[in-house]
Amino acid sequence: MTENRRLFAALRPLVAGALVSACVLAGGAADRKARTGFFLSALGVQAGLGGDMDGKAVLDVGEETFLVPELKSAWGYGLSLGHRRDAFSQEISYYEIEHEAVWKDAVLKATSHWVEYIPRFYLSTRSALQPFASLGLSYMWLDAEDCASQGAQADDATFYGIGLNLSGGISIYVHPRLAVQGSGGYRVLMIGRVRSARGKAATIQETVWGDGPTFAGGLRLTF
Repeated sequence: MTENRRLFAALRPLVAGALVSACVLAGGAADRKARTGFFLSALGVQAGLGGDMDGKAVLDVGEETFLVPELKSAWGYGLSLGHRRDAFSQEISYYEIEHEAVWKDAVLKATSHWVEYIPRFYLSTRSALQPFASLGLSYMWLDAEDCASQGAQADDATFYGIGLNLSGGISIYVHPRLAVQGSGGYRVLMIGRVRSARGKAATIQETVWGDGPTFAGGLRLTF
């Protein structure tokens, strides 16, 4: 976790410089249209989860007990593959984030894995600066350290959920094939199944809801 923060702190000036350069180039490139077709993106994503995931809840599922941790916001990285046509694009992305998972006074480790479908609707395509809005779908599985138990024996737990993401942002085309993009939004997630490392996945009787802001940035290359 500490190494990730140091890496992000070191990269922050480079990212800021890239964004400034992109804005300068984009300002003189109003006639550049985004190239349509398939694209590949490299992503940096920041997210956490609160709501029912407040670090206090306990789930009893069969003979097992699950602790529902709060996920502190953290940065992760991933890739997406998609296709753009005119003012609409859609993509499938995968990324994972290493979090501090807090349950009462205990600080544990957890990794969230995300597969997302992201449709984007571009509000303007007349210049290199192209704002967009999105309402996407998420599938998540969360591997949480020592959050399951049967009797006195602790075990790792996996939580499974689906969700909706509402976001907006901007793509800055420095070249018809290359864009720098950033977005911010809010996610609502419904967790309906859990399993321990030794057990089978089981349905939760009472759904656990998680929510929180998300931020993302990256580079998109159109083929």
